Amino acid sequence: MIKYFLAVVLSLHCACAYAESRPNVLWIYLEDVSGWLSCYGETLIETPNFDRLAARGIRFDRFYTPAGVCSATRSATIVGAMQTSFGIHNHRSGRPDFRGQTMGAAFDDIR
Repeated sequence: MIKYFLAVVLSLHCACAYAESRPNVLWIYLEDVSGWLSCYGETLIETPNFDRLAARGIRFDRFYTPAGVCSATRSATIVGAMQTSFGIHNHRSGRPDFRGQTMGAAFDDIR
């Protein structure tokens, strides 16, 4: 019985140590919001949930866009490369044969 108890305790300890070593990332990507969140000083619109997230985490106050349209900017931001390097130039362009690394696979490399 003690062997099983020790095995469970050791397993839980290893699982907790593994969980703590991985980053805890919540990425919320909004488009066309500008600074219209109260955590950025907006007084007309109240956004208490975003304010709490901003207070407990990292709030960015600058964003430089690599493209003039949202879909190309979103593609570049998510992939982490200039959108032209994988064929995105406007709303309709793209490469269906592109099989880049997913965000989940990128986080697997962080261990």
